[in-house]
Amino acid sequence: MKKTLIATLVILTVALFSAPVFAQFEKPDPNAPDAVAPAGESNLSGQSAGALKRKKDDASVDRNILFPTAETINKGDVTFNSYEVLFAGLTYGISDDMQISATTMLPIVTEIPFILLGSLKYRVLKNNNIIVSVQPNFSLFRETFNGSSGDETVTAGGFGASLLLDYLLDPAGKFVLTGGVNAQFMFGGSDESDFQVADGAIFYLYGAFSAKLGKMVKLMAELSLPGGIYWGGDGTEFEVVQQALLFNYGIRFFGKSVAVDLSFLRPIHPDVDTGSLLMGIPWLNFSARF
Repeated sequence: MKKTLIATLVILTVALFSAPVFAQFEKPDPNAPDAVAPAGESNLSGQSAGALKRKKDDASVDRNILFPTAETINKGDVTFNSYEVLFAGLTYGISDDMQISATTMLPIVTEIPFILLGSLKYRVLKNNNIIVSVQPNFSLFRETFNGSSGDETVTAGGFGASLLLDYLLDPAGKFVLTGGVNAQFMFGGSDESDFQVADGAIFYLYGAFSAKLGKMVKLMAELSLPGGIYWGGDGTEFEVVQQALLFNYGIRFFGKSVAVDLSFLRPIHPDVDTGSLLMGIPWLNFSARF
C-alpha cells in the first residue's frame, strides 16, 4: 500500500505540473542602446540582463525538478523532453510569453495505460526580479481491465490551473525562489458506470530554490504539500494530505541546448516507507532542443 502511494504520487505530480522544458535566448538588436543593460536594470524586453542571462544559459529554465518555474520559452522554440525515460513530450513557444506542451507515457510494455498531459503557460508579469505566470493544464488516463464480467475500460483525468511566481534574489539571476499553487477538478467513468465530476478539487502548494554554481551546474530543492477540498451534502471539508509531503533535491548539468537533472524524490512523512532507498527515489530528467 505504501509503495503504491509513492508510485501514485509520482504519476499525479507529473500530471498536475507537467512542464516540458527548454528556453532559448534571442539575441538583442545591437543597435538598440539598452539591448545590453547592466544586471538589475531593465532593457527592451522588460527584464533585467540577469534575468535574460538566466534564460539564455539554462536549457531547462522553465522548470525545476518536478514543478514548473514561472519562466517560459521563446517564440518558435521546439524541444523534446524525457522524464525518467517513461514520459516523453514536446514543447512549442507560441510567443516569448506563451508556451504549449504535451507529454505522454511511452508504450514500454504491452498493457501500459494511455496517459496524456497538456498545459499552456502564459507570463502575465515580468520585470527586473519578478515573473508571474498562469498555467492551465489537464491530464487524461485510460486503461482497459480484465474483470469478472469481461473487459472494462476506465477513463479518468483532471483539469485545472497553476499560479506561478519566480523571485530572483540577486541581480545576476543566480539564486531564485519559486512558488506555486495548482488546483485540479477530477473526473472519471467506465463502461459500467456513468461519467462523473468529483465533488471537490485537489491542490498542490509548493516552493523551490535554485542556486547556480559556476557556468554549468545548478543545485535545486523543492517541497510540495497536496491537499483536497470537498463539498456535498455534509458541507465543505478542507484536508491536507501530510502523508504525501514530498521533498525533491538534485543537481543540474546544463547548457544552452541540453540539460540533465540527477535528482531524488524523498517523501518525508514517517508513515511513508521508501525501503532501502536512503536518498529517496532516483529521478532523471533530460531535455534537448532540435
